Amino acid sequence: MDNLDISVIIPTFHFEDSVRKVILALNEQSVRVNEVIIVDSSTNDGVKEVVQGFKEHQDNNINYIRRDKAYPGEARNIGAKIAKGEWLAFVDSKTVPERNWIEESLKEIEEKELDVLFGVTQYHAKSKFQKLLRAASFGEVGHETTPGSMIKKELFLNSNFFVEGVRTADDLYWRDCIKRNSYKYSTPKKIGLTYSDLPESLKEVIQKYFIYAWHTSVVNVQTRMKDFYLGLLLILSALLVPRWNYLVSWVDISLFIPHVTKIYMLLILLVFFLNLLLNRFLSTTYPSFFRTSLRVILFLFIVLAVYNWNFIVAGWVEEATLYIPHITKIYLLSLLLASLLIRGLIMPLKRKTPRSFLFPFRWIVVGFIGVTLDLAKTPGYAFGSLLSPFLRKKTKE
Repeated sequence: MDNLDISVIIPTFHFEDSVRKVILALNEQSVRVNEVIIVDSSTNDGVKEVVQGFKEHQDNNINYIRRDKAYPGEARNIGAKIAKGEWLAFVDSKTVPERNWIEESLKEIEEKELDVLFGVTQYHAKSKFQKLLRAASFGEVGHETTPGSMIKKELFLNSNFFVEGVRTADDLYWRDCIKRNSYKYSTPKKIGLTYSDLPESLKEVIQKYFIYAWHTSVVNVQTRMKDFYLGLLLILSALLVPRWNYLVSWVDISLFIPHVTKIYMLLILLVFFLNLLLNRFLSTTYPSFFRTSLRVILFLFIVLAVYNWNFIVAGWVEEATLYIPHITKIYLLSLLLASLLIRGLIMPLKRKTPRSFLFPFRWIVVGFIGVTLDLAKTPGYAFGSLLSPFLRKKTKE
């Protein structure tokens, strides 16, 4: 099995220093790599010059291809079509393989007689902010990834190409397709690659996660995740709509909408009944959107009920025992506290973030970063839940 021909495919867009590290790591593998294919979409010659530098030192197993405006999925497909190896291995320009990655992977493929072996990547952090971000997102465990994955070339070329035209999520969709088919696959327990280029600022994080969420929404993956964020967006709207007239009174009185809360609740009811009908007849065509609406509708009514509790239950008798002062503020603070606990403690501990890093107070900062990530992803995921049935066809053409 050690003599198996392997072609490693690397899509890249600039990142010359990262590409250099990846090539060096491949050259230092305990099992020789037969072919390295770099599909470069850069707007300059930085990566090309790095490759030429390696070739000048007798490293002739690198095949360099220039392809403008190719997202990672398309770049991987291009590399797979020209690959000479019996097996294809995928690495990204920022994921550096461990020295025994190929050897350990081949051993597992042979022992389990696999068709596909997925990769496992661990995310490293250097700066203080990166460590906080890692705690709020990836933690210190390995994550199943397409970088590090290996698949038989014949199997890949048999209708297992990556989705093209999207910046992210092509790899998620690819792994989902593999798992849904009758292929024999596995995910190793050992970490095969490391990623050390986490964002350095909160602004960069917000931009990256919004773009990630939007492109992910176009591809039919992470249905539950999109459901969650659509629900979050609707909940936020339920908090804002009843206060619409109060908010616009500070800006432009012409934006005042009489009975805005009643109109909003009637619209929710209309969506609910439409979903009951459409889910009955069209659930096989658009399952995600209808399931989402049916799940969040009850939660929306709870939010609206809390928001208007004193008006509905006790507003007409101010001294009523059911009257709860500042109920909306209490409710919002409870939601914020729950979010901070989940994002700052429960999830990081589950992903093996050291307790010494989180306590006594750092978990609060981690929680706020985690909540910020959710808020950044909400618009992309939410609108994607609604629009993906119409946009998805474009990604498959």
